[in-house]
Parts: sequence; structure tokens; C-alpha cells
Amino acid sequence: MGASRQLLDVPTDCPQRDERLGWTGDAQVFFRTASFLRGVDNFFSKWMKDVAAEQEPNGSVPKVIPNMIGSEQGGSGWSDAATIIPWNMYIAYGDKQILEDQYPSMKAWVDYITAQSPDHLWKTGHHYGDWLFYSLNNDVFGRSAITDRYLIAQCFYANSVQMMINTAKVLGKTADATAYTELLAKIKIAFVNEYTTPNGATVSNTQTSYTLALQFDLLPERLRTQAADRLVANIKQYGNHITTGFLGTPYLCHVLSRFGHTDMAYTLLLQETYPSWLYPVKKAPPRSGSAGMALSPMAVLKRLP
Repeated sequence: MGASRQLLDVPTDCPQRDERLGWTGDAQVFFRTASFLRGVDNFFSKWMKDVAAEQEPNGSVPKVIPNMIGSEQGGSGWSDAATIIPWNMYIAYGDKQILEDQYPSMKAWVDYITAQSPDHLWKTGHHYGDWLFYSLNNDVFGRSAITDRYLIAQCFYANSVQMMINTAKVLGKTADATAYTELLAKIKIAFVNEYTTPNGATVSNTQTSYTLALQFDLLPERLRTQAADRLVANIKQYGNHITTGFLGTPYLCHVLSRFGHTDMAYTLLLQETYPSWLYPVKKAPPRSGSAGMALSPMAVLKRLP
């Protein structure tokens, strides 16, 4: 993640290189935080119209809006901004106008994925996956937290379909809600058959794989508690450190809290050594007038909004 966000016509990441572009993945990851900190409804209403305008005739959504990188196919976690942001805008601001405006775009994106997914498995296309996950050079012991990109794609496919179900219900589109509910059930069955063992382990066995499977309700209820326990066990294997990347990190603590592991969520939040949230905070140069004193973790928490 970039150290800062600039919302000036397009949602950018860092102010250098190609990070100055309107990356859809950055936008959807940061939206809930942005809406908590500021009134960003007008900004994102405008930018979502840009998303719809740049959408390909087949429904594919470029990973950058405005599309400055050419004809690269849409990908999971990035192009899903087309569904994630409108629904979360509705949750944040309670105005269903954004859903009415974006519904055709949302539907076109989900229908595009479905067209790419024989047997209800999204295993085609270009995906960045869990970008910037914990990895090691010369990793002879397999400690790098690599999550299968198509497993991630399946999770976000399910989530976007869920967004369509939610939106269709709000807008009174009963037939669409029913059709997407039936589709989602098939997507979840395909996920379990393809990406989990009979005992409920995910094939990648990473923090991100369990986090996304639990966050998006891909697992049947009988397997969820043990999956959460596997997630905690994995965190402990890394000395109570996060190994998630771009797509797993936003949901990690939410999943831990939801399944009764709030203590582990706080352990991760207060972790100071690499990789962790507070590691870069502790490494940051002191502000002017701070007499060179680094803030303690609790001082950091007290300053959070």
C-alpha cells in the first residue's frame, strides 16, 4: 500500500511512477477508510461513472480508470471495484442512487466473469493476486505466503455476485436477485470442490486464502470454525505476524473478530516487528518538535480517528 492517498479527479496511490494512475484495486481497498475519514460520495460517484465509461463492450473492467495501460483484461480484486465500491457507498451513505446509476455496469462485470468461468470456476485471465504478500528470496523451506491466484479470483467472483444480489434486492429487481442467488450457490460449491481438502484446509494454506474464504462465506458453515482456527494457527507459525498482501490484508482482522479471535486481531494490530502495521510507523522519522521520540503503539492507537 502507498503511504498516502490523493483523491484529485482520480484515486491514486503514491505520487510517483505509474502509481499516479487510477488503479481500481487501490480504490476499492481504500474506499471504506476514505468514507470513514471524509465525505467522498461525490468524488466516487463521478469516478464510478468513469469506470462505466471505460468498461469494455464485453463487460470487462480495466485495472486502471481512466484506462492508460491498454487492452489488458480485467482482473479479480481490481476490476471488482465495479461492484464493491457502489455497494459500499450505499452502506456508507444510505443513498441508493449510486446503485441505480451503476447497476448496468455492475451487472456487465459479473456477467463477463460468468462468461469466462466454465463450470462456475474463474480460471482464466490476468490477475495480480495477493499483490505484495510476504515473500522470501531463496525460499527453500516454502515460507513465502503464496496464494493461488485463481483461488483468489473465485473468492472475488463470489463476492461480486453477492454484491449483485444485495443491489438487486435494494432496487426491487426480484428476478435478478433470484438468478444471482442460484449462481452464487454453484460458485460456492465449485470453490469447495476445487480449492479445499476433505478436511477443510484450503489448497494454498495461507492467511489470505482462509481470510477471503471466510470473509466471503465460500465455506459451508460446518467448515468455518475450523478454517478460522487454521488461520490463527498459520499466524502463530509466523510469530504472530501478517503475511497477507493487497487483497487479504483489508479483511484479516475483521475475520478474526467475527470468528471469536479478537485477541489475535489485537495482537496483529499491536505487532511492531516486520511484517506488521506498526513496523513502518516505528521506523518513520520523528516529526518536527517531537524531540526524536518515536510514538508508542498505544499512543498511535489513541490518535486514530
